[in-house]
Amino acid sequence: MTTGRSGGALFRLSIPATTAVAEPARPHADADGLRAARCGLLPVPPMDILLVEDGPENRMVIMEWLAPGGHRITCAASGEEALRAVAERPFDLILMDIRLEGMDGTEAARRIRALPDETSAMTPIIALTANASLKDRETYTAAGIDEVLTKPVNPDALTDALARHAPSGACRAGPMEESQAGDAPAPVSALAPAVAERLASLFVTVAHGLDAALCDAQKAGDRDEMERIAHRLRGSAGTYGYPRLAGAAAALERDLRHGVDGERLMTAVAEVRAALGSVVGVGAGNVR
Repeated sequence: MTTGRSGGALFRLSIPATTAVAEPARPHADADGLRAARCGLLPVPPMDILLVEDGPENRMVIMEWLAPGGHRITCAASGEEALRAVAERPFDLILMDIRLEGMDGTEAARRIRALPDETSAMTPIIALTANASLKDRETYTAAGIDEVLTKPVNPDALTDALARHAPSGACRAGPMEESQAGDAPAPVSALAPAVAERLASLFVTVAHGLDAALCDAQKAGDRDEMERIAHRLRGSAGTYGYPRLAGAAAALERDLRHGVDGERLMTAVAEVRAALGSVVGVGAGNVR
């Protein structure tokens, strides 16, 4: 304390403090939390999730979307694997592809609902599929599937679905909305650039393999295999941002389902293979 010119008292107060250092921004890791705050939701807690998907290119994308949430992911590539996994241990949630080789997702869901263990039998199941007509949805509901997300799956729609089916009381979910393919940019674009580039390289490899498989199936006259390949391409091409390939694959799948044959079918196959060639050429240039 000192005395001022007018005789008044002057006080000096010292408060020890340290310089605050801002933490670096982590946009990818905090995206779910920020979005939840904007929407008035609580962040989705980490969950034990069974991901049933036979396409590695689709499986890797979904795993990257789920990674920031700290979820514990177990993967199954078939309906049979999914059924064994659920019988062995409990999960908080199942993400189920529908078009699987062998036992499909609908039958797997039906058998899960029939398991003797009530906790396992009642595990929430979200279907991830490119087939989501009203008739398809009625079939899925009858099999015990709780919700349907249309491929290519929107990451925000997936986050909302997780919130709706999280363990009771864990978070407050937003309303369920109709999931529509094409409402947003390619889902892969929502990932960090380095991750998106790595996944794009994976898709190029997958495209090579599916092109060869489609050619072999056409030579063998195996329409079921051709339809399976077209269906897979329809969903994954949309996810990776190749609308031409997705459209050509959808047309081929439709033609095969409706019994189209002859020159028209050959043209549809040629269009898919031309689109695949474009993807492989563009992709190869991107990863060099």
